[in-house]
Amino acid sequence: PAAVEAGMQVLDAGGNAADAAIATAFAVAVVEPYASGIGGGGSALLAAPGEEATSYDYREVVARDGRIPASGTGVPGFVAGLAQIHADHGSLDWEELLQPAIRLAGEGFPVSEFLAARMRADYGPASIQGLEHFHGSGGRPLQAGERLIQRDLARTMMILAEQGPEAFYTGSIADRLAEVDGLDTASLEAYAPEQVDPVGGEFG
Repeated sequence: PAAVEAGMQVLDAGGNAADAAIATAFAVAVVEPYASGIGGGGSALLAAPGEEATSYDYREVVARDGRIPASGTGVPGFVAGLAQIHADHGSLDWEELLQPAIRLAGEGFPVSEFLAARMRADYGPASIQGLEHFHGSGGRPLQAGERLIQRDLARTMMILAEQGPEAFYTGSIADRLAEVDGLDTASLEAYAPEQVDPVGGEFG
């Protein structure tokens, strides 16, 4: 619901569907970190009345050296893909679209049942090990209804808002990302989303 509200705020401010989708995607990266995030990728279909549909592919890719680390880390495409959609179809300023996500990360939000369950199952406990803000009293993972505040994520998104998406691939954020096994500055700089014709066919 918080991510939907982010998109509604953008529409109310005069943004179009692309603007709302971008704001919602960044908000989902905050409130459902196991489902989406700026360290991942995605794809999108855009269809407007009277126009041919188009598709964007901004999934993660293997680094230029072709090596896949044990973690499976690839070059993230999330930020670049949404930036390309904004450049091609957006109407509001990029910085404005990130504000709802920044507020959710910095001020926090009540943990959903879904997120609480993910933090306790499968690789959830290992993924939040050492991250105090994902834990409550006694060191247990936050429970549904407790507030999750992600100040580091808020600061990162503020950099993206103020310095633009290029900060992720060639700027200050890229310098930190290049320290991650499976990433390097050349691979980050070379990343580019693809715009392709969507799969189509007769129906009915």
